[in-house]
Amino acid sequence: MKEALTVVLCGSSLLMACVEAGLQQQQDLLLQRIDLASPDAEAQLNALRPDVIIFDWSDDPAQSPLCLLKERSGLPCIGLDAATNRAIVFSSQQRIAPTIHALAEVIQLVAATP
Repeated sequence: MKEALTVVLCGSSLLMACVEAGLQQQQDLLLQRIDLASPDAEAQLNALRPDVIIFDWSDDPAQSPLCLLKERSGLPCIGLDAATNRAIVFSSQQRIAPTIHALAEVIQLVAATP
């Protein structure tokens, strides 16, 4: 049996409540809800060590978990946009790009990734 993935749901919107209710049926997902406005949100994330973070794209940008990706290389975030029925996937893969040439190589690499 494969290990359950830890999924952190950010925010308290109706969309997040619906997503949580729907995903509870998935046996291979361990769901946790956190409020990014909480002073201990980062400590909660560190303790949970999530595999994926899901957030409401329409929420206040200040409440976005994207600012946390700098410290969590490779952690995917999924922004849900209810208005367009889209899941926007962000990855925090990091590359070193000290020169314009190196940045161009990163652009080529990222653009080639499906």
